[in-house]
Amino acid sequence: MKIRRLFVLACLFIIICVEAWVLIYGLTPKYQDIQSKLEEVEINNSQETLLSFENISVHGRDYSKLICSIKNGKARIISLKSNEDTLWIPSSLGRYPVSVIGGDWTELPDAVEYAKKNQKTPKLGVLAWMENEQTKYEKVVIEEGIHTVFAESFYGIKTECLELPKSMLLLGALSFAESDIDKVISRNPDMYSEWGAFLNTEYQNKFPWTSPENLGDSIFADSNDRITYFQK
Repeated sequence: MKIRRLFVLACLFIIICVEAWVLIYGLTPKYQDIQSKLEEVEINNSQETLLSFENISVHGRDYSKLICSIKNGKARIISLKSNEDTLWIPSSLGRYPVSVIGGDWTELPDAVEYAKKNQKTPKLGVLAWMENEQTKYEKVVIEEGIHTVFAESFYGIKTECLELPKSMLLLGALSFAESDIDKVISRNPDMYSEWGAFLNTEYQNKFPWTSPENLGDSIFADSNDRITYFQK
C-alpha cells in the first residue's frame, strides 16, 4: 500500500512539474532573430518598405516591438520597445545599417489610434519607445554609427541616463523636449541641435542650435540620408 501511494504521489508530482513548465514556457515570449525575419520579407530597395515586428531579437538584445523602414539598403528605426532596464538603439538591423532614427507619428499604428481617440496629433516620443508612459529606463543608449535623431522622436521620454554616441551630429527639433532625463552623456563635443531639442529640461541650452541647411551636406553620410531627413 505504501509503495502504491508513493508511486501515485510521484506521478502527481511529475504531472504538476510538467504542467508548470508548459505554463511558464507558454507565457514566455519567443524572440526571433531580426536577420531571419528580414529574410522572410520581400524588400524593394528603391522604395521605402515599412515593417513591424513583435518579440524580436537584435544582436542578442530582446525587444517587444520594432517598427522600421528600409530603403536604399539602409534601415530607419521608428519605434523600439523593451521591457529591459536599458533601451539600446542599435546601429544596424541585420545587414541593414541604421544612421537616422525617428519618423512621423502617422507611421505608428498606436499613434494613429491615439489621434483618433483624442482628436489631436500626438508627439512621437513615449508612443514610439516606451512600453508604459510611467516607465523610466535606467539608460537609453544610442549606438555608435547613428548620426541624426528626427524631430520629436523621444518627446517626453523618461530615463536616468541618455548616452549619445560620438557619431551623433544632429538632434531634431523637440526631439527630447519635455523629457525626464537625469543625465546626458554626449561623446561628440561638436554635436548640434535644432530648436528646442531639450525644451523644458535642464539641458535645453547645452548644445548649440542650428539647422540641417546651415550644416550643409557634410552632416549626412550620403545624399540618401539627407533626402530621408527632409522627407520626414
